[in-house]
Amino acid sequence: MFEDGEKREAVVGAERRRGHTLLALSLIVNVLLGSVCGYLYIQDAQLGGELAEQASAVNELTLKTVALEQQLNMTASQLVYYKELASYLAGSAASSGNSTGLIGRARVPILAVQATQSFLQAGYEGHVLQADVELVEGHGRVLVNTEVINGQDIQASARTAATVVESLMGVSLSGTDVILTVRAEGSVEVVDGSSAGGAITVAIMAAVTGHGIVDGVYMTGTINSDGSIGEVGGVPYKALAAAEDGAETILVPIGLGTVVLYRPTTVTGGRITMTTYEKVTMGLEEYLLESGYSVRVVEVGSALEAYRVFTGQSP
Repeated sequence: MFEDGEKREAVVGAERRRGHTLLALSLIVNVLLGSVCGYLYIQDAQLGGELAEQASAVNELTLKTVALEQQLNMTASQLVYYKELASYLAGSAASSGNSTGLIGRARVPILAVQATQSFLQAGYEGHVLQADVELVEGHGRVLVNTEVINGQDIQASARTAATVVESLMGVSLSGTDVILTVRAEGSVEVVDGSSAGGAITVAIMAAVTGHGIVDGVYMTGTINSDGSIGEVGGVPYKALAAAEDGAETILVPIGLGTVVLYRPTTVTGGRITMTTYEKVTMGLEEYLLESGYSVRVVEVGSALEAYRVFTGQSP
């Protein structure tokens, strides 16, 4: 009996020691696992922060890329216009004939875009300006009074417009001064003032004929030396400004009744937010309708076509 009791005590003691050993091992394992988990948590937090910073950097670069592409398109349209204008002026000769001065006046709305600057990127917004054309007896001068900062663009457009009117209508402005006054609400820095050339040409033609300008017609497009209407940039911004101003019809150069827009798509996962921009091609009328405006968009290829829409008559 005594030996059995000693055996039982020995077994119990061994089991206790084994239990203590297992408990110690369990504590050690838990401490190690806790340390590993803590390390992994810290690494995950650091990695998440780095990924969030990288996502923010990618978003900013994407916005800058979109802005640069828009600016490139705008600049390209200006270069085409100035190349054509330089070629025309290089081959033209000043008229030496005399004629009786013409008298008349007309007013047309013209569209422009102004550069804007936000926190992340440069953008553009459209503006509606008013162009008053007055014909008085003079010496064939084209005089421009404008509040627009880039006045040289308007000056070049007005000179080309006057020459085109002489060619299209068979009249001489050598005894007439063309006075162009451009008015804007507030300060407007036009980035493509050449785009007013088409509308200015129509205004000079209307001043010569005395035909009235139809309300609600707006236009953007350069004027080329052969009377054709050249491409411009920023059409969606200009069209939206015209629609907000009450436009019923907007005239644009051939091919620009369809525009390219950038639609942002934002995806958020945890602490990371990614924004991408998808190029979307759509009709200008559809774009304006999405913005709440029902406006007719007409593509025109020449100043004569534009004149018929602006006045309802032929010059």
